[in-house]
Amino acid sequence: MRFCTTSLKCVFVILWLFKFVAAGTIVSSLSKSKPPPESSTKSAARQEWEKHWWKQIQATPWIKYQKGQCEGMNENNQVYNDKEDLTDKLIRRIQITDHPAYRGRVFTLPQDVQFKGQHGLVSGDKIVVKLVDLRQATASCEVVALQKYTTMFVTSGFTMEGNVRKGVIVSLKVPGEPLHTTQEWKEQWQIGGYSDAGQIPKMVDQLAKKVRVYVYDELIVKHGIVHVDLTSLNLPVSANGEFTLIDFGYPSIFPVQRVPTRKEFDAWFAPRWRHLWSFYLPPKATSRKKQAQATHRTRDMKRRLPRRES
Repeated sequence: MRFCTTSLKCVFVILWLFKFVAAGTIVSSLSKSKPPPESSTKSAARQEWEKHWWKQIQATPWIKYQKGQCEGMNENNQVYNDKEDLTDKLIRRIQITDHPAYRGRVFTLPQDVQFKGQHGLVSGDKIVVKLVDLRQATASCEVVALQKYTTMFVTSGFTMEGNVRKGVIVSLKVPGEPLHTTQEWKEQWQIGGYSDAGQIPKMVDQLAKKVRVYVYDELIVKHGIVHVDLTSLNLPVSANGEFTLIDFGYPSIFPVQRVPTRKEFDAWFAPRWRHLWSFYLPPKATSRKKQAQATHRTRDMKRRLPRRES
């Protein structure tokens, strides 16, 4: 079989074939290398969110911004390596959350496992274990902060994960769970989502008022530090509405240059809170009346559509 009879025709045929082969190659290449639009959007949104996360700290004059530095850094040997090998005690791990950020490195243990620390003997079901990367010079900062600013610290040590040595932080388990995982939150979500008339915004606002007072009075004024990572995951709430602020590792806390006025602090806290909680509060849902109107309009349009020919 001959595809072309003259040299001119052959040129056109070759160009025509090349066009489709090249196009197919480009499409194939893009499909392999370019992530789906949805994941690209999420990644870009996440990057923008994190960029703003740091920008809010850098732009605040009363926060002593020290990226990559924290109180107690470069003390991994004293804090972890020179302490007890806890590998045998961490065998029967009980996961606390499926959140990707904590999966495999934050867990609790059975009751018969015991730890001796500043609170005496504490059973495994009363504690939370956190594994940290000892390659990070800032890993020791969390233990230093827990001992200095909280009463949650129990003990620390190290464990072997295969051939890798990990730091171990053992702290007291606090009551409650993140607000966005509570039954009340889920029930409100099913009722109407995030709307002006719903209870979710009120729940968040009530928590914000309590956290604002605690951060200013207890951390800034009393200890000269500010907690900047006030997300739902770091604020477990108990059944009576009380919260406990957790995660004192880098970069959750920073020292302050000076104690800001209450007005200065409030001006920082409000936008900070909104930004950190933007991941838990999606765009406002339309009201039920508008949803009903939209449903009726859709039904009317369907009635007007011509019947499909048989």
